[in-house]
Amino acid sequence: MEIHVAQQAAVFAYSVLLGLLTGLFYECFRLQRVFGGKGRIIVFVQDLIFWFLTALATYCFLLAFAEGKVRLFVLVGQALGFIVYYYSVGRLVHSLATWIARLLRRLFSFLFRPFRRAGQYAGKKVAQLAKEIRGKCKKHKINPQTPLPEGEEMLYNNQK
Repeated sequence: MEIHVAQQAAVFAYSVLLGLLTGLFYECFRLQRVFGGKGRIIVFVQDLIFWFLTALATYCFLLAFAEGKVRLFVLVGQALGFIVYYYSVGRLVHSLATWIARLLRRLFSFLFRPFRRAGQYAGKKVAQLAKEIRGKCKKHKINPQTPLPEGEEMLYNNQK
């Protein structure tokens, strides 16, 4: 069965819509990268998931609208829809998300500054205490790695 020009135009329009949806799906991963981790492994796994699901969506689309045949105008339409989304709405959403993430980081940095300073102060005090304990151990020639000597004369609560 042959697809007429009107049907091809409709399929092209649907493929552009599929490309827009693909761009929206990709935006979810971009937002996660803005707000969350950017590690190589995370990005690699996200890219695998994105491309697998995009390929699956394209395959299902081709089965449903193009009789299962790979048609160049469908792939071009999908790519065109993705590019239109990425460089229009995608840029706007990404810049807005980056601004919000920066604002949230500054807010949390401001809110947790007293806790960070208290932790730094406590860390310095613990380091000073550890230094004093090491000094006393060296002064009394106590090696904290050696066990206590065995024998009854070492028992303090020994009743004789």
